[in-house]
Amino acid sequence: MDKISFLVQGSANEPYEVTFERENNQIAAFCTCPAGANGTYCKHRLFILDGVISGIVSDNADQAVTVASWLRGSNLAADIENLSEAERVLEQAKSNVNKAKKNLAAAMMRRKYNAN
Repeated sequence: MDKISFLVQGSANEPYEVTFERENNQIAAFCTCPAGANGTYCKHRLFILDGVISGIVSDNADQAVTVASWLRGSNLAADIENLSEAERVLEQAKSNVNKAKKNLAAAMMRRKYNAN
């Protein structure tokens, strides 16, 4: 089994420990932040899987590339892709809502809003 841990500076004074374990194509990821400790979504784990090293305060930030390379073909790959697509759809929906609000506001003022 491969195992790599990082210290990541989050909102607390003490850095969080983020640990990745890989056996074959199975990845497990743990974080000591409140969300990670409760087993819910944790941005610290996802950032490292995305290759983001800006929050890493341990001296092994270069190993984030290794962890990110584990993702392809792993048990997490499809779920991360689904999350990315859902976030894209959410951003498009937010844009559509803003355009609809502008159109409504313009219509209330008897104007036409061009919501390209």
